[in-house]
Amino acid sequence: MYLAKLPNRWWLFCALYTCTHLCDWVQAQPATQQPIVYISNDNTTQIEGLNASAQVLTDATNTFTFDQISSKAFQAHFIPYQTFKKNSPKLQKNKTYWAKIAFRNHTTRSHWVLYAGSGAYITLYTQDKGKRYQQKSNGRLVPKSKRDIGSHIVGSNYKFNVLLPQNSTHTLYLKLKGKLYPPRFALKLETPATHLHKKSWLQLIQSFFQGALWIMIIYNLILFAIVKDRTYLYYTAYILTYSVYYLAYYDFFAKQSYLQIYISAVSLPITFISYFLFMQRFVNAQALMPRWTKVIQAWLIGKVVVVVSAITYLYFTANIYKMELVLLLMIFTDLLLMAISLYLLFKSKNTLARYFIIGSFFLMLGWGLSLVSFFKVIQVNFNENYFSQAGLFLELALFSVGLGYRERKNEQDKRIAQEKNARLLKDQNKTLEYKVKERTLEISNKNKALQEKQAQIEEKNNQLVENHDLISRTHDLLNKAYKSIQASIQSGLRIQKAVLPFEERMRKALPKHFVFFRPRDVVSGDFYWFEEVRQQQFLVAADCTGHGIPGAFMTMLCTQALNDIIMRRGVYSPERVLNALDQLLPKILKTNQTSVRDGMDIVLCVIDPQARLLCYAGAMNPLLYIQDNEMTVIKGTRYGINGHRKGGERIQFALHTIDISTPTMIYMFSDGIQDQFGGEQGKKFSSKRLRNLLMELHALPIDEQKQQLAQAVDQWQGDLHQIDDMLLIGARLETPHGSKLPSH
Repeated sequence: MYLAKLPNRWWLFCALYTCTHLCDWVQAQPATQQPIVYISNDNTTQIEGLNASAQVLTDATNTFTFDQISSKAFQAHFIPYQTFKKNSPKLQKNKTYWAKIAFRNHTTRSHWVLYAGSGAYITLYTQDKGKRYQQKSNGRLVPKSKRDIGSHIVGSNYKFNVLLPQNSTHTLYLKLKGKLYPPRFALKLETPATHLHKKSWLQLIQSFFQGALWIMIIYNLILFAIVKDRTYLYYTAYILTYSVYYLAYYDFFAKQSYLQIYISAVSLPITFISYFLFMQRFVNAQALMPRWTKVIQAWLIGKVVVVVSAITYLYFTANIYKMELVLLLMIFTDLLLMAISLYLLFKSKNTLARYFIIGSFFLMLGWGLSLVSFFKVIQVNFNENYFSQAGLFLELALFSVGLGYRERKNEQDKRIAQEKNARLLKDQNKTLEYKVKERTLEISNKNKALQEKQAQIEEKNNQLVENHDLISRTHDLLNKAYKSIQASIQSGLRIQKAVLPFEERMRKALPKHFVFFRPRDVVSGDFYWFEEVRQQQFLVAADCTGHGIPGAFMTMLCTQALNDIIMRRGVYSPERVLNALDQLLPKILKTNQTSVRDGMDIVLCVIDPQARLLCYAGAMNPLLYIQDNEMTVIKGTRYGINGHRKGGERIQFALHTIDISTPTMIYMFSDGIQDQFGGEQGKKFSSKRLRNLLMELHALPIDEQKQQLAQAVDQWQGDLHQIDDMLLIGARLETPHGSKLPSH
């Protein structure tokens, strides 16, 4: 009734006002209503799940500009994110995706941090105070200096600083483009204080974590330099690859975007290589599971080829998405081989294997929890990679304890073996000395008895039968004495062999070498000696005075003298070692009081792989080397160690230095081969014939050289008796450009 009483002009005014505003509202509405995210609580620190409030547009041609996208004509092409996900569940790396989202801020805070998602290039268009859209950049391939917020380590997303004015609607546009990987939307809003708190804690944790890893790396490198055990080198490589992986994962190489992506892709496969190498050395896998170790070694060789091929492919194509499938397949294969290896180690019931198994279990547990948290099977409010880092830290702790146990056990075993060998050597020496004296006295007595019986035979032929029985008994005693002496000599041979270098150690340091060693009697007066000190290899070929038992005694004295001078005193220059030997042997043999001039002729070479030099000093015996099919003979000093001198003059032995940067074949030998009689005319083999033979053989493989050398000596000697001990050492030193000799 009240409305009916209004004047007609009021009805007309109300109708015009309503129509005008209705038309404006209809024109302002897009084809699809844009949802608005309301921020109404000042206590709100973060708003998640904003993808549902966004609208998305796909640019398959990669040509749309922001002016086109923001125009009214394009607004109808945006569709809700949920509808977009149903039609395109997986974003493609060769397309560009646009998203818009509207906010209405009713709080007193205007500065926020927007989590955008991931992609190679991400651009945010936001309005400034003058309602003009400004452009901000971020993304995986955007240099850190050009990013709006430099790091993506918090939440593994790229972020932007945004200003949301109070009590007004603010629409943001996002442009995502992939290249190496498909892009991903992950919209979330967070206060700057919350973001900085997360970032500070994460950086603090990573600083402690990386610091602990690098302390372990430096410590184990020092141990490797001291003990020369490759176990510590592989352990260091294992820790280092994990350290680099986590540095790349947490965006520490953001200034080099492509490099960071490549490191992330290949670091884990490389980590497994060092893991298996460390396992083989740590638990002595060759002894615990020899067949399976060969499988692991074959896999590692193939894997190195694949990893190198993958890195080359990435360098030329930058298509990491396809190559990542190959790398993931390698990781799954590594996990399978790792599980089988741990099972076999578990069956071995070895103590070191238990340390390795438990440590590996912690690592796998950590990675497993990281994966289930990454795929949201379990919800955590911290970075999912913390699980894998904690597992790695526990694994390294177990490995370090195991290494300590291993080192203590090795030292204990070594000490027990040394004590046992020392006792055995002492007992054998006492027994040999006693038996030699006893048998000598017995033989002397029997000889006297034989002489007396011989006189009686001349006087009394009728006592022949009795004397015959006595001679028979004496013969039996002599036979027993001979066998006993031979047994003692065989024992001495074992002792002498124990003093000689182990072939395995020499083979590791000098892979291409051979030793032709043929004593005249059971034991020898020739010997060779090898040690590796300060990454230099000391190689000796020596000929002591005499052969047989006297020569063997001299080899023991000379070997101990070398150990004393080089290993204990630290004399490393070849000529100084010979000078020291020439002073030490006269003291040991008391030459001034006894006139005993027993000594030795010697060749001493020191090989320096890093400097690519060979230093030589010799007493009487020469060094022969061949480079570029040209033979050079360096003669030794003309006096032997503790040899006769005119007027007691003191000799200074000469030092010779040889450049071995080109492939070099060296030979060092005693005079046993060249002095051997033989041939059709029964002449000496001669030094000239030996040099010609070595020149013919030097290009052959090492094993074939030794075989043909032995055949030549046998053919020359024929049925004649060997007159002296024979020793010849050959070694091929190959140092291609840019590389070094093996150094262990």
